Amino acid sequence: MKSVRTTAVFVLVFASVSTWAQSGAQKTLDRFKSMVGTWSGKSAQEQPAEVTYRRMAGGTSVMAESRMGDEAMASML
Repeated sequence: MKSVRTTAVFVLVFASVSTWAQSGAQKTLDRFKSMVGTWSGKSAQEQPAEVTYRRMAGGTSVMAESRMGDEAMASML
């Protein structure tokens, strides 16, 4: 009987922690989704900088394309 209670407590703790982690990840993804579009400015070295955010895969991810001077980078979030 003691092992059943211990297992039940473990399952409840695990479920609550995983729910909290998913909501934090979802909030971060939602923040990136709100930034969809092209943003431009200058780097610390006064070079032109541009970042474009695009929704991908039916809204389940965001692609960020960065250009600073002659360098380019892409990230999937």
